[in-house]
Amino acid sequence: MDRKFSKSERAKLRQLAAEAHARELSEASMALYERFQSWREDKTNVFDLNQDIHEFHNGVSRELYVRYVMGDATLAVTRALATGVLSPEDVGDSLMSKLDDPV
Repeated sequence: MDRKFSKSERAKLRQLAAEAHARELSEASMALYERFQSWREDKTNVFDLNQDIHEFHNGVSRELYVRYVMGDATLAVTRALATGVLSPEDVGDSLMSKLDDPV
């Protein structure tokens, strides 16, 4: 199997990594969104909210950034496939045939 990716395939991998990043970040942001709602309803204070924002930024947000932006796009896409963040239909048959089995 040809393990080399063409220029357009590398661009597609970067695009797919960006899409997976957006999907995971959106999902992770829901917990933070709920904390904002709790603050707005006076169920928590602004200092606790600020701590939650800080932990989100230094935790999951940074982890996802490193995985999808700083890391290898091929590995990121393969992982996103394995975890169900991306589907084979998102990736396409020709690119799927060049990726490692995500399982």
